[in-house]
Amino acid sequence: MGEHTIPHTAFYYIRHGETHWNKENRLQGQKDIPLNETGVQQATDVAEQIISYPITTIVASPLQRARMTAEIISAAMGKPVVVIDELKEVTWGDFEGSLKDENSEIWQHAWRQGKIFGNIEPYHDFVARVAVGVQRALLYEGPVLIVAHAVVHVAVQQILSMNYLYLENCATALHTPPYEQNGTWNMKILH
Repeated sequence: MGEHTIPHTAFYYIRHGETHWNKENRLQGQKDIPLNETGVQQATDVAEQIISYPITTIVASPLQRARMTAEIISAAMGKPVVVIDELKEVTWGDFEGSLKDENSEIWQHAWRQGKIFGNIEPYHDFVARVAVGVQRALLYEGPVLIVAHAVVHVAVQQILSMNYLYLENCATALHTPPYEQNGTWNMKILH
């Protein structure tokens, strides 16, 4: 999506740890679900794995599952957490709390193609919001670690013109900018 300009600087991205709704395979959206015991352990483990990474600033979605993950990482690394509202997960509207199934995969695909469904945040608006959040995040001293959500990462990949790759809970990805101005971004899953 060429209309979004992201600073050409490497950054890390971690999806939040597990919640009970993740375990139950429910659409969370902006429902403010906390980490479960497994999620806290995942965040603790990933903090130990990345403690030596050259991260200067940690930014996070304000939703507790991402914020809690970021705070656990922050405590291990001794770096403060900056909360950025635009990094919130997509609003799934009336679908929040419903179980994921084949039907939800079909309408989510149509949603990514621009189809409007009830009170779900339109995909174009969502991607534009996430682009603002990533731009704001990357203005901080880097390298920056963004701690947010699975569908936010879908938007990040769209913004960076990358192929879609799903992140598991507490997976860590490094995004590096292209060498040439019109080159492609690279993403490497580290954990």
